[in-house]
Amino acid sequence: MLVLLLLLGGYLGHDRFRPDIEDWWALRNDPPLAGENRVGQLVLQQKDDNMWTVSGEYFYTGKPRHAIFVLESRSRVANAKELAIRMHSYRPAQRGLQKVSFDIVHPGHMYLSAVTESINAGLVTQRQNAAPTALAQVTLAQRIDWPDRATMNNRPEAVLARAVEAIEAGQYRDAKASLEGLVARDPKFDAAYRSSRASR
Repeated sequence: MLVLLLLLGGYLGHDRFRPDIEDWWALRNDPPLAGENRVGQLVLQQKDDNMWTVSGEYFYTGKPRHAIFVLESRSRVANAKELAIRMHSYRPAQRGLQKVSFDIVHPGHMYLSAVTESINAGLVTQRQNAAPTALAQVTLAQRIDWPDRATMNNRPEAVLARAVEAIEAGQYRDAKASLEGLVARDPKFDAAYRSSRASR
C-alpha cells in the first residue's frame, strides 16, 4: 500500500512539476538575453476609412518561455453604448528587439460609425492551468473616429469622383446635379462644374 501511494505521488508530482523542469532545462541550454521584457510606444497611422495601422516594438528576453505579443483594441459602435467590441491580434514572441505592425479594421464594417477608445499591446505568457500573465504592456489612448458609409459617400472628393464617372458614362444630368450640389457646398469645385459643362 505504501509503495502504491509513493508511486501515485510520484506520478502526480511529475505532471505538476514537469513544465517547470522543462523550462529549467530549455533555459539552461539556451539562456535568456540580458535585459528586461518590455513593450515600446505605439504609433497609429491611417491607411484609409476602413483601416488604421498600429506599429511599435518590443524586447523579449526569452524568459519565461512561450510568450506571445498581443494587441487589443476596444471600440464602440454608434447607438450601441452598451456594446463594446474587442478585437485581438497576436503572434508568438521572438527573442530580442522586434518591430511589429498590425492592421485595425473598421469595427462597424463601414456601415455604422464607431469609436475606438484605446489600444493595448503586451507580452503575455500562460502556463498550463493558469491565468495569462502580462510580462510587459502599454496602452495607447488615442481615439479613432470611424465614419459610416453615408458620411464617406457624401465627402466632396467622393461626390466629385462619382460625377466624373457619370460624365465618362455620358450621364450628364446626374453629373450636373452632383456638381451643382458640390459647388453649393464648396465653391472651390466650381472649376470642375464648368469643365463638365464644357465637355457636353
